[in-house]
Amino acid sequence: MEKRIRGLKESPLIRNLLNDPFFRSLLTTSFSMGWNLVYAVFNGILGIIFRSYWFASLAAYYLVLGMMRGYVIIGNRKKRSAPSLLKICGIGMIMLAVTLSGITCMAIAEEHNPKFPMIVMIAIAAYTFYMAAMSIISAVKARKKKNVIYILLRDIALTGMIGSMMALERSMLGTFGDGDRHFLMIMESTTGAAGFILVLGMAVSLLNRSREDKK
Repeated sequence: MEKRIRGLKESPLIRNLLNDPFFRSLLTTSFSMGWNLVYAVFNGILGIIFRSYWFASLAAYYLVLGMMRGYVIIGNRKKRSAPSLLKICGIGMIMLAVTLSGITCMAIAEEHNPKFPMIVMIAIAAYTFYMAAMSIISAVKARKKKNVIYILLRDIALTGMIGSMMALERSMLGTFGDGDRHFLMIMESTTGAAGFILVLGMAVSLLNRSREDKK
């Protein structure tokens, strides 16, 4: 038994898991990327079921997020320069900010917020809390390590949480709200504007840092 345990500890994968925090972060990121893609497909299916362009926009949003996570992982393995990683992710953030504005416009344009089955509400709420937890973990790591990869993963996690919070808000207003259209428009436009400003701010910050690092 001791030989087996010692053999496991000596394997490269287990050794990296135990001794390399950066490797653990990338492994967690790979797991999050998988969930991103699953959730994108989930929203795409809901868009077909409910005939909602809003869900289709959310699917595109999470698809881009998953691609950005994949780019960070691949870029790190290929030893791409920090300015290059920051620039590409900054451009991706701008795309996500534009997508968020489209999501908000879709929400306002649709005549009513659909009422969802409880299983859909549970899935949306669970993913939102998962993204909130990942954002907190990523923010703590970025503050401690001050590494470009950690900073990118933090901003990607925060961007994912913003989209999840908007989706949870709208689904809760539609399922549990009283149907006051004026109130729904105020809530959705305010939240959408705040999300757009935050994501755009992160994009500008990444692009500025890319330019400074290149100098």
